[in-house]
Amino acid sequence: MEITRRKVLQALGLGFGAVAVGGIGAAASLYLNNTKNRSPPIIQSANGENLVLCDLHCHPSINRTLEDKMEMLGSPGLVGLTERSGPAGILTYHDAVQELHSHPDFKELTPGKMAKFKEGYFVRTAEVHGGFLDFIAIDFDGEESFSNQDSPLTVIQDIRERNGLVVLSTPYSVKDGVGFRVANAEEEPIITETCRLSDFVEVHDSYNIDLLWYGLKESNRAATKLQQSGCGANDPVLPFASSDGHRELGHCKLTGLYVAEDNLKNAGTFRSALESGDYYLAGNAKDGPYTSRGEFVRSMILPKLLPFLK
Repeated sequence: MEITRRKVLQALGLGFGAVAVGGIGAAASLYLNNTKNRSPPIIQSANGENLVLCDLHCHPSINRTLEDKMEMLGSPGLVGLTERSGPAGILTYHDAVQELHSHPDFKELTPGKMAKFKEGYFVRTAEVHGGFLDFIAIDFDGEESFSNQDSPLTVIQDIRERNGLVVLSTPYSVKDGVGFRVANAEEEPIITETCRLSDFVEVHDSYNIDLLWYGLKESNRAATKLQQSGCGANDPVLPFASSDGHRELGHCKLTGLYVAEDNLKNAGTFRSALESGDYYLAGNAKDGPYTSRGEFVRSMILPKLLPFLK
C-alpha cells in the first residue's frame, strides 16, 4: 500500500467502538476509540476490596517535564516502566527513582524493583527481542539491562537465570519493514513452543489496532486462542494485557491487570499474585481498550514518516 501524506492525516482521530472490562463483571467502560476512555484505575471487587489496574508494559518518554512525569507516576494505578536495549529516551525505573527519591511522597517498596509515589505504583520491567518474538521480563534480579538475542529460547533462559517472570509479548505481531504483520503458518510452531515455555502470553495489547498497513487486532484474537489452548504446557500459561504505550505519558495505565491492593505491598507479594493468577484481565481482543487511531499515528507512525513527509 502506498503511504501518502493525505492518508496519514486522514487517519488522525478516526473510528469508534465499544468495550467492557473483561473478567470483572463489576465494572465497565465505554470505548469510543479515544485513549481517554480507559480501564478505570481502581475498581472494587464483590467483597469491597480495591483492585488496582497494573499496566506492566509501557515505554513513556523521559523527555517530558518533571511535573508531567510526576503526575503520571503518582496517579492511581501501577505502571511497569519497560526498558529495552537500544537508543535512550525511555523513562526507566532507575530514572524515576532518581528523580523522585527526595520527594516526601516517594517510597521504594523493594529496592531496584518496585516503588510507590503518591497514589501510584511503578515497577521495573524490560522488553527483550528474541528472533521475531518479543518478551517482557518482570521481577528480575540484577542491575544490568537484557541484551536482544537471535533465539527466543536464549531470551527465556536469560530471564530465568535472573529469576524473572517471562511474558511472551504480542506473539502474532511480527515486525515487517517499517510496520508489522500477523504471523504466518510457518511461524506458528515456534510461537506455540515458545508460549509453552513462558509464564504468561500477552492476549491484549492496546497498540494492536487496525490502521493503514497495521491490521493487528487479529494478533490479539490469535493470542487469545493460543492462551486458551494451553500451548501444550503442563502448567497453565496465564493471560496478560497491557497498554504497550509509546512516548506519550497518557498512554500508560490504559489497560492491564487488576490486582488486589493488598498484594502491592512489595515486589514479592505482587509477584505471588501474578504467578498464582490472582488477578483479573482488563479489556479483550475484540473491544479493547485500544489506543485511539489519532494518538497511535502521532506516537508510532509520524516519527517514522516525518522525514518523508517534509
